[in-house]
This record gives sequence, C-alpha cells and structure tokens, in this order.
Amino acid sequence: MNPLSPDSRILFIRASAVGDVLNTLPAVEAIRAAYPKAFIAFLVDERSVDMVKGHPAIDKIHFFPRKRWLSMVKKLSQWGSLSKEVKSFASEIRRERYDVSVDLQRTLKGGVLGLLAGAKLRVGLAPPFTMEGNQFFNHLKVKPPPEAIHFAEHFLELVRPLGAKMDAPKFRLPESPESVRAVENFLKEKNLSRYAVLHPGTSAYGKLKRWPPERFAELAKRLGKELDLKCVIAWGPGEGPLAEKIVGESGGQAVLSFETRSLLELAELIHRAKLFVGCDSGPMHLSGVVGTPCVALFGPKDPAIYGVYRHPRYRVVQPPGGMGPTEGIKVESVFDAVASVLKEAGQEP
Repeated sequence: MNPLSPDSRILFIRASAVGDVLNTLPAVEAIRAAYPKAFIAFLVDERSVDMVKGHPAIDKIHFFPRKRWLSMVKKLSQWGSLSKEVKSFASEIRRERYDVSVDLQRTLKGGVLGLLAGAKLRVGLAPPFTMEGNQFFNHLKVKPPPEAIHFAEHFLELVRPLGAKMDAPKFRLPESPESVRAVENFLKEKNLSRYAVLHPGTSAYGKLKRWPPERFAELAKRLGKELDLKCVIAWGPGEGPLAEKIVGESGGQAVLSFETRSLLELAELIHRAKLFVGCDSGPMHLSGVVGTPCVALFGPKDPAIYGVYRHPRYRVVQPPGGMGPTEGIKVESVFDAVASVLKEAGQEP
C-alpha cells in the first residue's frame, strides 16, 4: 500500500499490561520517525498509562477505564450508566477523525475498540497471530515473517506497510522529574550507591510466574556477602507483605524500597541500579528499556517470545529442562547468572 500522508492522524491501541505496552513502543517510534508531522495517539488503560502519558512520540492519550467498566458490568443497576460512558468514550475518539488505527491488542477487545474508533483504515495482525476473531475487525491484516519471533517484532511488522522506517528499534519513556527526586531522596536516606533491584512481584494474573520469596531472600544474602551488592526489594501496590518477608529473611542484606506507585519511579530506581533480578513481568521489561543488566526468571512462557527485547546485558534462567514451574529454579543458578552478567558489564566488586 502507499505510505500515509505527512500529517496523518494515527491511533495505536493496546489497553494491556506494562510489558505488553512497552513492547509496542518501537512501532510507535518507527511511525514517528517516518511521519514527524503526524498526529499520533495511544489508547491505553490504567495498568500502563505511565508508560505513554507525556511520551515524546505521542500527542494524545485515550484512557480506557478497564477497572471501572469491569466493576460496572457486574452490577445490573449500572448498565445504563455504563452504556452512556461507552458511547461518550467512542464519541471522544471519533471526534479525532483518525485516518488509521493500529490494533496491537490481537483480541476481541482490540477489534471492538478499533471499530469504535472509526478510523478509515484498521490495521491488525493476521491469523494465527490473533485471538477471538480479532482479524474480522481489521481491513489490512499483516502476517509477520518466520524470523520475527518476539512480540515487539510483530508490532514493528504492523507498521511496515504504513511506510515506517525499520531502523534499530527505539525505546523511550516519558520524563518524570518527580520520579527522579523520589528515587534520589530514597537512595540518599538509605546511603545507597552500588545496589541491585530485586522485584519479586507479578500481576495477579501472573502469579504462577513468581519465584518463592525465601529464594529471593537467600539470593540477597549471597549477593551481599559474596559480591558486596546490597539488594533493594522493590514493590508496588499490594506487594508490601511479600517484599517485607524477603527483607526480614535476608540476614540484613536487603533493604525495603519505598512503594513505587508510579512505573516511572520504578524505572528510575532500576536505571540507577547495577543489576535487576525479577520474574517474567513488566519490571523485567523496564530493565531493558533503561539499560540495566538483567537476570530474568522464566517459568511457563517462552523467553524468545516474551523476554526482554534486544537487551545487551541480559540472562534468562529457567527450570531444568526449559519451560516449567518457576519454583523449579535454584538459587545457585540465579547467582551464577548474576555473577556472569555483572562480569560482562564490568560491575564486579
């Protein structure tokens, strides 16, 4: 197809978790590089709005109130109000008169949101890369080549027919002076300079991907005693007891982080660290975006598809035999991976 006009109006759709949205950013950047004067918007929900609100490549955010609408749909008495809110939401997007919507969701939800947006051209993936009949909602269906394995590559392929420049993938985050100050104050208070971030939490949906807290505690002990690396246990809303348990069992080698309510606070904390260790989760992907050496603990999912994309200082640790329960990963295996990636990064004590 022909490339878009220089001043095209383009809507990206991905109302999903942190890692999912982060992996769409190279596609957004590729379109921005190809069309500097285009109007680019992003439809996102509360889980990842921090990653795109104020982003230098994005002009407008459409906020999808996922949590609120899920609550309303469960109460028959609120269906009337919900219907009005959905109509208002669709009208808000349609007023922008988008030329193209890029469906990065791949599901029924993405297809419906694209339909509501009313763009002249709806672009999405082709089967077998879609679910729930998503392909029936889009005009242009793109099938990634066999060598495009990672999801970030699938999203890049979506914008190739639109004339995007397929140079080296680019990740950026919005600037947040408030997050910088919060992290600087914390590090000063705790007198920390050389430290590792351990992030034990996952989303409620991803609990099966968690590593036992007592093993995080044992890892923190070894990192402190053998590599002289203090560990900061990072946590967000609802993860306080998990983080406190690890600190309490670490033999004094771990420090409890402040609660990172903003993902940009967490990104800044990871950025200043010498190392990140965490499960297959959004914070793991953040380590790649900010360039901090990472050891990722993978259980039931394939790291070739779901891992950190093109991270130069990155190790994956899996259970014996490959994919399986994350709890099958031994502390010794993680410690060896940490020592290896620190040596490669020149961060040995």
